[in-house]
Amino acid sequence: MVKSMTGYGCGGAVDESITIEAEAKSINHRYLDISIRLPKEFASLEHGIKKLIQKRFSRGHFDVWIKVEDSQQNQQQLKLNAPLAKAYVDSLVKLQQELNLPGEINIDFLGNNPQLFTTLEELKSEVDISRQLRQALKQALDSLEAMRAEEGRATYEEISQLAARIKQVLTQIEQRTPLLVDEYKVRLTQKINKLAPKIAIPEERLAQEVIIYAERSDISEELLRLNSHLNQLSGFLAAEGAIGKKLDFLIQEMNRETNTIGSKVSDVAISQQVVEIKCQLEKIREQVQNIE
Repeated sequence: MVKSMTGYGCGGAVDESITIEAEAKSINHRYLDISIRLPKEFASLEHGIKKLIQKRFSRGHFDVWIKVEDSQQNQQQLKLNAPLAKAYVDSLVKLQQELNLPGEINIDFLGNNPQLFTTLEELKSEVDISRQLRQALKQALDSLEAMRAEEGRATYEEISQLAARIKQVLTQIEQRTPLLVDEYKVRLTQKINKLAPKIAIPEERLAQEVIIYAERSDISEELLRLNSHLNQLSGFLAAEGAIGKKLDFLIQEMNRETNTIGSKVSDVAISQQVVEIKCQLEKIREQVQNIE
């Protein structure tokens, strides 16, 4: 299936303390190139993000933005050190009994002792962040891939129509080709009669010239290859995976065969048809540049 290299997607993941937003954009590129922007405190997650993209895509330049917001960044939680508090109370009770001291050991005393409490910031572990980030990134990449597939279907239709036009022109050339030798023989005879009307040219000599022309202008092999390339083109368009590079090489080969036809045959009609084929091939080449 044809997939475009152009796409965009976004996704998000939210829980009680962290909000993660992911955006991903891709454009055509010869290879797979990935640029990631995320908060520096999560730089260690960049490698994992690249791995996720590499598993799903083969070509294209990707720009990925990750935004992380900690809604409880400034909130703190007090945690009582219960063993330490019990040790305090036991020690004071023992001391009070030994020294026969007045007073009460109560909750007010414990509450005013900061050593019994620890302040903890509500931070999520890197594992939790990574899991949530993957969820947001998956949504963004799913959306981006869907857009690439949709554009790919449009590209498939466009290339198929252009290939059908090339096939039509090749049929016209094939129909025209058998007439070339006879027309050349007529033109050669007329030219000889005009330049040397009183000189009789042996039929064998005339036949030799016609044979040389027929061999020099034979384009049957080029036509066969072009038709074969068109079949390959259809096969590539229906194949799974990355096909852009294969298509690019195939179009280069078709251009080469078309140029050979133009250089071999000096016929006005075929020359016009060669130009038409090259025009359609150029349109296909432009479409291929954005295929994964």
